[in-house]
Amino acid sequence: MWFGLYVLIRPVDRKEFEQRTFPHAYDILIYQEAGHIYTKDARGNIICMDSSTSCLQDAVNYITQLGGGIIYIKSGTYNISNTIRIQGKNIKIYGDAVLTAPSNVTVINIDYGENIHIEDIAISGGQHGIVITNSQKILVKGVKVSGSSLYGIYVYDSSLVDLTENYVENTQQCGIAIESYSYDIYGIHVRNNKIISAGVSKQACSSGIHIENNKTISDVDVSGNYVANAGLAGISVMKVQHISICNNVVVDSGTDGIVIVATLYSEIMSNIVVGSGKNNVAGYQNGVRIDDPGVSPPSQYNSVTHNILINNIGHAIVERGSANFNMIINNMTIGNGTPQIIKAGANTVVINTIGHVTKASGQATIPANATSTTVSHGLSCTPAKVLVTPLAQPPGSIWISNISSASFTINISTAPTTDLPVAWYTEC
Repeated sequence: MWFGLYVLIRPVDRKEFEQRTFPHAYDILIYQEAGHIYTKDARGNIICMDSSTSCLQDAVNYITQLGGGIIYIKSGTYNISNTIRIQGKNIKIYGDAVLTAPSNVTVINIDYGENIHIEDIAISGGQHGIVITNSQKILVKGVKVSGSSLYGIYVYDSSLVDLTENYVENTQQCGIAIESYSYDIYGIHVRNNKIISAGVSKQACSSGIHIENNKTISDVDVSGNYVANAGLAGISVMKVQHISICNNVVVDSGTDGIVIVATLYSEIMSNIVVGSGKNNVAGYQNGVRIDDPGVSPPSQYNSVTHNILINNIGHAIVERGSANFNMIINNMTIGNGTPQIIKAGANTVVINTIGHVTKASGQATIPANATSTTVSHGLSCTPAKVLVTPLAQPPGSIWISNISSASFTINISTAPTTDLPVAWYTEC
């Protein structure tokens, strides 16, 4: 009979045991030991020693010369004095480390990179946590960025970028920002991130997630994110086409929860927006704002559907300026300012929104010997159409007057001798 041998490992030793028994894959290893910092290749050759900045940059340069590879940074705090620049292809950097930097130093800059992955590390302080410029096929996943003096993660003139499952907190300006200035960009995915207290300064770009175009940005997916306590808007978008803003939770934004400006062919769907407008800036306290303040083209051909908008200080949904041809359908609006929804465009459609009544009907009575009666219609907007049908032979002509956001008046040219029932229908 064979008897197995069992080895008990104390919890404090388990992580070290697992790393020795199941080592992480790497071509370059950066680690700390006995007060020293080392960069070694897979054969154990020392490439750099005793400078966090040099050891990280030398690791990137070494792997770039090889045409790509994996850099693993073991646990510990690494103080960065200059930006770590990545200008290569097929590079993955991951680990358990914390990278720190002073407020005037961007920690990582991917510039003219392709197929670069940054995963699981933490970044504390710095000017920007990660900046991605002139690059494509970039993945930033599971990274924690906190305390940036400007943006947490900044994507500039880069395409095919996937920002997923990151945690960004306490940045002075935007948590995540995407911008195009010199090139058309496309294929931007911002998914399942948590962004807490971005835009603490409430200046310039201080949204949780901000996307702005000066060339063309298209094919953008902002979904599954949790954005809380943004200094300005929770999610802000300007001059973008074909963006999907879906299944996000936006809570306690300083201004609007979600705002799109000069945006076309896009959807805002199945989001939950609660408590927007904490900064008390009049006109910018709404759950969703569709706008074009002097920016061309006007926001058109967008859909706002199946959202839940609760206790926003302003309105649930506001369309302003020249915005038009949008669809606002099947939303739930509770506890927002009144009216729940305001639309500007004559061709914008508002249908079937809980908390925003656009159609009503009922029965009124013109009393005997009276020539009018006032009806409270109960709509959330001023009626554009009022129809009446007498339910008995009227003694004179009937018409409508005094249509307002609360009521309308049914008039008759000759007073009836008995009460005259009248059916009415109205919509806006």
